[in-house]
Amino acid sequence: MVSAVRRTWFNEFVKTVLNLLWEIYKNILVNPLQCIQNKTTIEGYLCTVIFINIIYNWKNENIANNDDLLSIKSLLEKHLLSFESTPYFVFWDKIYSKNFHKDDKIWFIRSLKIIAEYIPEHQFEKIGFLWAEASFSLVLSNMLHDYSIVSTTCEMIKHCYLKSREHILDIFLSEIWKRIKQLEISYTQTEKDVAMINSICYLINAISPNNHEFLSKNEKEDTERQLIKTVILYHHPLLRNKLNWIKLCKKFKIDPYILVTSHSQELANTIKSLLQNNISKLTLLAIKLSISTLTSLDQIIIVPLFVEMFLKYLSHLQFENISEKDISIWKDKTNEKAVETSFKVDCNNFIRKNIQQKNKLNKNKLVEESQTLLNEQLEEAISSKILNLKSQIISGLIIIQGLTLATQKNRSLWYSYAIHALLSIELLEKGPLIVHELIVQTYLDCANCVSVKNINIMIGIATLRIFNVKYIQLNFTEEPLQKLVIRLLSQLNSSVKQRSLDEISFIYILPFLIQVIKKKGVGTDDPEECDKQIFV
Repeated sequence: MVSAVRRTWFNEFVKTVLNLLWEIYKNILVNPLQCIQNKTTIEGYLCTVIFINIIYNWKNENIANNDDLLSIKSLLEKHLLSFESTPYFVFWDKIYSKNFHKDDKIWFIRSLKIIAEYIPEHQFEKIGFLWAEASFSLVLSNMLHDYSIVSTTCEMIKHCYLKSREHILDIFLSEIWKRIKQLEISYTQTEKDVAMINSICYLINAISPNNHEFLSKNEKEDTERQLIKTVILYHHPLLRNKLNWIKLCKKFKIDPYILVTSHSQELANTIKSLLQNNISKLTLLAIKLSISTLTSLDQIIIVPLFVEMFLKYLSHLQFENISEKDISIWKDKTNEKAVETSFKVDCNNFIRKNIQQKNKLNKNKLVEESQTLLNEQLEEAISSKILNLKSQIISGLIIIQGLTLATQKNRSLWYSYAIHALLSIELLEKGPLIVHELIVQTYLDCANCVSVKNINIMIGIATLRIFNVKYIQLNFTEEPLQKLVIRLLSQLNSSVKQRSLDEISFIYILPFLIQVIKKKGVGTDDPEECDKQIFV
């Protein structure tokens, strides 16, 4: 009776499902991505992976003609009905997207594994992102329910990772960063958020080799590449308590110092590529911590690369053709204020000329509607220009902040360049209007490298106040500048008599001293007070 029921079911299965699956299978071999996109993602994908799983269970059988459904029907019946967990629940009563039962997921894992093992690489590249997304979702959806599913999925991922290390790593890094961005936006430390963080850690471990002692030369190179690409990920605040980049290097029997010195350009490029994206405060912190770690390991080779980067980002050339009015327009647009802007003689002529040429507008024939459109385009162009400048400034400041955090024997390779860049007139005049207190904070971070600890912060504050920098905290501006300068000069004089200044302290204090001498005293018009400052 049971056998008859199963055969009835099987005949119905062949009639209603097999033809559809066979067509999907043939189509996906020709154009996997298009075939999947023509269906709903989950339906098309599940049909495909399960059917491919069935097909590859026949890989040891001799099939004369795969296009002939009748010739493979007996093989299909033999293999399909011999499984302990028959897949009827996937095809029969349930919707594909609602595969909640444990058996469904075990079958799904098997299917994903077969996909990664046997699909040709050029086809896997086209459907790989779906494979990774399905694997990631499978881990995430079971983190609170069934650890065996998580464990099995991770084992599957690890097994498949050996097929195409670099390609699968790129896919998973893309998926992981996507999930991290979601967490950064809505992170509340709920059970679901914690589960997602755990799943990310499981997946990272899944694509890490276990037998570190027996890695071949190529495998070691792949592992080094993985460490380079994941350096920022391992320093992310949400994952940092669970992952440690240096410990992982040592676990792989890779000297982190040698890795940094031999792959410094690749590591710098990894940081640069992420800085170029619109990123959150937590990701910026991860970049800062990564720079700190890399700098602590090596100063000779990688630090000059960081110097080159922040000098480029903070160059005075970045501020050419940027006026305070441009910044004001950008702020108004950012705050969604309805402000009428006059674009006459003082507007950005370079942008105006480009837009007029693009739209073939004749300056003498501008009608009112065309002028309004032009103004809107000018606003958009200016806003885009300021946003790009903001990204550049933040990138440069984050690199300097990372350098200040590092444990170093010698800071002279970057310190004077950083102080000079931070005190450039262009940056101090326009930078705070765009990035607010970030410039002040970065300059004060440099103070932590100074040996004169009792007055280092206040010397930085006094220097910035002399330059009339905005966005200094109010509690640092309560003391009159004249009194602050006299007090600091006296304390500095006393400190120097006890012990001479080291090179880094001198570099930091020198701009303060130069400004006092250059201005012949600051914060007062009283000649006696000015002479007193100069004398001290």
